[in-house]
Amino acid sequence: MLPRYIQDIILNGEGLTVDFKHSIADSYKIAKSLVSFANSAGGMLLVGVDDKGRVVGVDEDEETYMLDVAALKYCKPQLKLPIKNIQAMTVIRCWSLMCRRVNRLLMRVRR
Repeated sequence: MLPRYIQDIILNGEGLTVDFKHSIADSYKIAKSLVSFANSAGGMLLVGVDDKGRVVGVDEDEETYMLDVAALKYCKPQLKLPIKNIQAMTVIRCWSLMCRRVNRLLMRVRR
């Protein structure tokens, strides 16, 4: 079973600080979400949750790899993401996104 606070976040749905992703097919595209969160108030990215709030689960290793590539290769300056894997449904949660701007604008670089 998912922790109660994650269930609450999912029940409240997506918004300015919460984004659901079924899976990550392209690191370059997910970098856009990471940069948006980093340049604003921060947020949480839940990978393995579809747009209707259903937990679909993920391949932890693959999704973690894709997030790392997005943060290190396609964000400038590079982001260091604290990624946590939540056991029950293997939903990947990126708190990064609580990485506040330090007088620098983050940008997504071209491929």
